[in-house]
Formats: sequence, structure tokens, C-alpha cells
Amino acid sequence: MVGFGARDAGPNSSKAAGPGVRLAEPCYLASASSHAPMTLDPELLAILVCPKCRGALERVDLPEPLRRTLVDRYREHFRDQTPVVEHGLLCRESQLVFPIVSDIPVMLEDEALPASALAR
Repeated sequence: MVGFGARDAGPNSSKAAGPGVRLAEPCYLASASSHAPMTLDPELLAILVCPKCRGALERVDLPEPLRRTLVDRYREHFRDQTPVVEHGLLCRESQLVFPIVSDIPVMLEDEALPASALAR
């Protein structure tokens, strides 16, 4: 699964945002269960917004070729398991799709896909 851990940004860090600021960075954890994936919590989905424009997100199905590509991309972050990638969160305003990997939305702009990837 994908989560976020905090780390201190040192004064010489290119990501430093100010003294004492802790930046989020992705960390990947394997699920303890190899059974059916959990479902994305509807309450979480209701409060998530696009990190680029703060626009609303809607859950969309990802095309099969894109699913396979994303499974390969995230596979190295899972121990002895295959990540499950079937859906994404689409922001129509920014035209970005944020993948949902094993029921965890990856809300990083660097990991987002262009909305045009849904047409494939």
C-alpha cells in the first residue's frame, strides 16, 4: 500500500519549505492480507481534492492496458504481493488522474496521469 511519511527538510534541501517544516514523502507498505482488497473509504473520497487545483475528484475505471502499466510501476513497492490497480481519481479541472493503488489514492502530482490516458 502507499502511504505518506514525514521527514525533516534540512536547510540545504531543495525541498525545504521553512524552518521546522515537515514534508510528506511517499512510503510504500505491503498489506498484511493477500485476500481481496479493501474498498476506498467513502468518507475519505468525500474530503479528497486535487492537490494541483483543489478541484473535485471523481472515481473512474482505468483501461486494462493502463492498469497493467501501473501494476508494473508499483510492483517494486510491494513485498510478495501484486498491487491492485483498477480505479483512479479524475480531476476534470486540472485534467489529471490520480491512481488508486491497492485502495490507497496516490495524491502526488508527480505520480498523476494525464486525463488523456483514460482514452487508451
